[in-house]
Amino acid sequence: MKNSFLFVQILALCFLTFSVARAAPAAEEYYKCVKAYYDETVNEDGTENIKNTVSITILRQDAVEMFKQYPISYSTSAEKVDVIEAYTQKADGRRIDAPKDNFQTDIAGGRAGAAPAFSDESTLTVVFPDLAVGDTINLVYNRAVTDPLFPKQFSNVHRFPKRGLYDDVRVSYSIPLSLKARYKAFGMTETVNKEQDGRQMLTWTFKNTEAKKTKYTATPVTEIGDDPGVIVSTFTSYA
Repeated sequence: MKNSFLFVQILALCFLTFSVARAAPAAEEYYKCVKAYYDETVNEDGTENIKNTVSITILRQDAVEMFKQYPISYSTSAEKVDVIEAYTQKADGRRIDAPKDNFQTDIAGGRAGAAPAFSDESTLTVVFPDLAVGDTINLVYNRAVTDPLFPKQFSNVHRFPKRGLYDDVRVSYSIPLSLKARYKAFGMTETVNKEQDGRQMLTWTFKNTEAKKTKYTATPVTEIGDDPGVIVSTFTSYA
């Protein structure tokens, strides 16, 4: 049974999950997301582990610069990121692995080694070699939330703009029933909704084979529900 709740309240406490489309210009058909899987396991203390599987095919030269470097941002003190697999699939079928010694890490810090004053966000950038039109980047990585901002609580949002091409999107959750998670999906198909071994198992899927055209040259402002996506949260209010 679906739960309903006040999303304005939820969003005040949500962690926005990185979407494949990123904050790029209106690139309706610059690239295609062949696969985007987000498989999240939440623990009772609010810690999380998210397996991200992403495959993106380059359709135009404009997208080569966008995706030859793929940044993954995370909190230095509260999260850990581990890249499991990263490679370029050439149009002729060849596979070129992204060497881990080419990954770039930018760690936020304060002056003279002091703690950062405003943010401890770090960025791990995966560099894909020999990327060209017709190639596909493939990336699998885990993000672990080791120190939740709100213990025994969690919230996040997934959003997939209609301006993008998506062949196969899957968002799944495994959440302890004790956390009483609430959720709302927009324009996505619910494929799993069950209780198993004391956990709430949820899965949504989505695909978009025709990009919505737009007159904007930058990412337009949209409201929650304008694009397909899902919100999941254990919070009931601001308090």
